[in-house]
Amino acid sequence: MGNYNKNLTMNDLFRNPKMAKILPQFPKNIPLQNVYSFAEIQRRVAVYLCKALGGRKINGELIVKGRHSEVLRKVRDLAPQLEQFFDSMPSLVKNLRSNTPLYTPYAGVAQLMDIKGVDAKMAVMQIVLDNIQYSADFNSLNSVLNEPPRQFAINQAAWVKQVGYKEPKGKR
Repeated sequence: MGNYNKNLTMNDLFRNPKMAKILPQFPKNIPLQNVYSFAEIQRRVAVYLCKALGGRKINGELIVKGRHSEVLRKVRDLAPQLEQFFDSMPSLVKNLRSNTPLYTPYAGVAQLMDIKGVDAKMAVMQIVLDNIQYSADFNSLNSVLNEPPRQFAINQAAWVKQVGYKEPKGKR
């Protein structure tokens, strides 16, 4: 990956139709909610899986080309991250509203557009989840995994070192 920067914001990633194949989207014409119904989350997951896996919906069913076992493996690999993502909805929405910048190794949206494959898309999702979990900029520390305090401190220190996190001036 490389050096981390703050070139991308939450809106660049989650309110951008160009990113629909990479990350779940929140259309600009629909108001954000802190909590979504189970049915709405299921719908959003289905829409995301359809785009991320290059499938299509026919009569309410997701159709994806490929061997059954391979497609099922991809869905199972994505499931934990999608669950963490949608479980973090209040923080996601709060930071979408304030358009919080993220620490990522990507120069911009154009670089993300070239991403292919579920593993690469999962890496992008993990970067977002790590920002929510460890960045003080998100005001939701330890909300994704709810790690024990000692483990959280160790993991946060490693993340801070990895991305070169700089605490905003006046935030002490």
